[in-house]
Amino acid sequence: MQRLRSPLFGTFAAAIILVLAACSGPLAALDDGAHDVVTLGSLSTKGVSFGLGSLITSGTVTGIGRTGLTIEVAAEGYYELLCGNPGRNRFVAPGVNPVAAVFGEAEFPYSSTARGRLVFDGDKAIVVDEPTLEGMNLSAAALCPNAGWTLIPKDDFFYWTGVTLRFYDEIGDLDGPVIVQEYACVSELPTTAALKGSISCTMTSGSTKAGGKR
Repeated sequence: MQRLRSPLFGTFAAAIILVLAACSGPLAALDDGAHDVVTLGSLSTKGVSFGLGSLITSGTVTGIGRTGLTIEVAAEGYYELLCGNPGRNRFVAPGVNPVAAVFGEAEFPYSSTARGRLVFDGDKAIVVDEPTLEGMNLSAAALCPNAGWTLIPKDDFFYWTGVTLRFYDEIGDLDGPVIVQEYACVSELPTTAALKGSISCTMTSGSTKAGGKR
């Protein structure tokens, strides 16, 4: 699988931004994966799906030009947190689960395609790691009864709630046309220790834009 920090098939970059916002709980039940075709000129995406073991994005792109393809991933979610006071063996919910947003991109040169067709699955799947609590820079003093408490993830499980994908028919300067696909997601805890949990996403918006930059 292709992690954003890997040099395979191009260069990758990722950053974590913390958004201090309350999570209102899981979204409505959604379907399980393959999504509608979105086309921009000769470029077309289809069969996008998501899996866990971090966030794994797979799918197919056709009509890739000789300038290559760039895929941007912007995903967000949250941990269910607890404030722990180990000295008293006491744990309470902080009342708010801050949302973390993770960004990254993957570049695929034309030479990595089959005549302009790319199936980004298996070792070409795009993998975005969930953030760590340390990376989220959370403050126990702000979320817990006092700074002496410790923030811990309740189930050591990150609930992905949304993903935005951008497909550029080029590498480098991303001012050109772009396909944008937005997904609402529901993540569920694993039922046994051997499983990784599940994620179900539905495309809520599929569109094209003349100018690519966010």
